[in-house]
Amino acid sequence: IKLATTGQSGSNVSFSSTSLKQTTELITNGDFSNGTTGWTETSDPSLTVTNGKLNLKCLSGDNQAGIHQNFLASDPSRKYTLSFDIDSFTGDTAANLIVGVDDYWDNTNLGSTELFSIKESGSYSFTFNGRSGGMSILFRVFDRTGSCSQDTSINIDNISVRPAEEDRSVNNNGLQIIGEINKAP
Repeated sequence: IKLATTGQSGSNVSFSSTSLKQTTELITNGDFSNGTTGWTETSDPSLTVTNGKLNLKCLSGDNQAGIHQNFLASDPSRKYTLSFDIDSFTGDTAANLIVGVDDYWDNTNLGSTELFSIKESGSYSFTFNGRSGGMSILFRVFDRTGSCSQDTSINIDNISVRPAEEDRSVNNNGLQIIGEINKAP
C-alpha cells in the first residue's frame, strides 16, 4: 500500500479500521475433523483419528506406512508454505516420520522430495516452490534399516499448505498470514 499526503505540512493519514485475512488453504481436511476424508493410504497403514489428530501407524514387520494428498500448487515461480504438528512418537527407534512433496501423484510412483525426517513433537513448517501440474504431499512412518521391529506410530494434525507471500527480509522464506487480524481504533 502506498500513501501520500498533499496539503499542509504535518498532515497525517489515518485508517478507521484495518483487516488482514489468511490466504487460501490448499489441503482438504488437514485438521482431520472429517476423519481421513481427502487422504489416500500408502503402504497399508493403520489409521485412527482421535480428538482431531491422525494416528499414523506402521505395523511390526512392515518398513513403511503413510498417507498422501494431491493439491494444486502449479506455479513454479510461486512459494508455498507447508505447516503441521506432530506428537506422541512410539515404537521402533530406528524409524522416523518422513514428510515430502513431489509432483502430482497418479498412483504409480511417488519419488518424494524429503523435507523432514523427524520424530520429535512440535510444530513444523517449510517453504517450497510449486510445480507445474500440481503436487502431492506425503507423510509416512519409515524404517530405513529394514522393517519396524514393533508397531510404530505418530500423531499428526493441522496439516496446511498455503501460498506464501513474498518475504523481502534476508531470510527470503515466504510469509504466511495465520488466522485473521482486525484492528479498529
